[in-house]
Amino acid sequence: MVSIRVSRETHERLRHLAEEQDRPMSNIADEAVRVYEREQRWRAAEIAMARLRADPDAWSDSMDELTAWDATLGDELEGLPYTSDGNR
Repeated sequence: MVSIRVSRETHERLRHLAEEQDRPMSNIADEAVRVYEREQRWRAAEIAMARLRADPDAWSDSMDELTAWDATLGDELEGLPYTSDGNR
């Protein structure tokens, strides 16, 4: 464990959440960081998608590739004796 400095307001909010949920403050902080990281990844993905859409040639290439991959959905492999995790 390490300590971090947070504002009194943040500490109070963490304490309140921990009391409400009967969980340690550290668990609340850990979860908050995970949620923040996930939000940042989605935000980065949205920005990348917006850039892709802004470039007509790149967007067309991307849609062509998606169309090619979609064709594999009808490859009739569903009946093979594989489990959903890829194992026999």
